[in-house]
Amino acid sequence: MIAVNGAKNHAYSAISGIAGGAVNAAIFGSFPIGQEYAASSRMIKFWQNASNSKLYKNWLGGVTEGLTIKGGLYNSAPLK
Repeated sequence: MIAVNGAKNHAYSAISGIAGGAVNAAIFGSFPIGQEYAASSRMIKFWQNASNSKLYKNWLGGVTEGLTIKGGLYNSAPLK
């Protein structure tokens, strides 16, 4: 990952990633070469916002209800 302070000194010609890295690659790929500083700033903003949002919630009965009745640890309804 390129640090925001050093982003002006770096460029890229190819981007790839797996899992969270793929999200980073998609963000960087949406900016043209030469705008690495803007891309890194956008990536940081995305992850800061993602960590403050509720992507899922606990079941009323907690993990036990999720494992035994619902078929998943968390209620993913907010994602839909």
